[in-house]
Amino acid sequence: MTRFLGRKLSVVLFAVLGGLVALAASRSTWITGTADSLLGPVRAEVDGTQAAPGLAAIGLVALAAAVAAVTGRRIGRIIAAVILFACGAGVVFLVIRSITSADSILGGVAATDTGALGAYEAHATVSIWPWLTLISALFFALAVFGIAVGGRAWSGLGGRYDAGGGEADVSGARGERVTSDWDRLSAGEDPTEPGDGEARRRG
Repeated sequence: MTRFLGRKLSVVLFAVLGGLVALAASRSTWITGTADSLLGPVRAEVDGTQAAPGLAAIGLVALAAAVAAVTGRRIGRIIAAVILFACGAGVVFLVIRSITSADSILGGVAATDTGALGAYEAHATVSIWPWLTLISALFFALAVFGIAVGGRAWSGLGGRYDAGGGEADVSGARGERVTSDWDRLSAGEDPTEPGDGEARRRG
């Protein structure tokens, strides 16, 4: 199970699922109920963007962090893991806030919709969507765990061009060290021109 969670594909999958849940939740109805306006009780409802501002942005940031985690190097993976953790914590905070402050949120939205200042007294009912949104936090946590257990074995896209790895230590057919293009470029030579070893072989 740990091996599966530590794969790049798994990390991307968890982050994508978490992001999609967050985006879907932001468009759904979170709170319904009635508010006591000056003209009497009015029916009102609150969607995810109103109850949890920033939720959609969290979903998009998490998707970008997942891409950075599987394509970047060690520092990039650490930063991506921190961002994904923050995304999960942000989702939990927004959900708890919307549930515990449902009445005031509904009253504020109802007042805004009717053009009044401040907030009405309201009697709110929380839908299932805030609870479902917590699933995205779980997916983000799984993505962070996957980076932690498998990230060291991943290779970034730029690894083969580093001066200390990949091409830098190249051996010839008989085990002798062959100067790489990187070495020659660092020494101020043109790697497209034949080097001394190649010139001797051609001679």
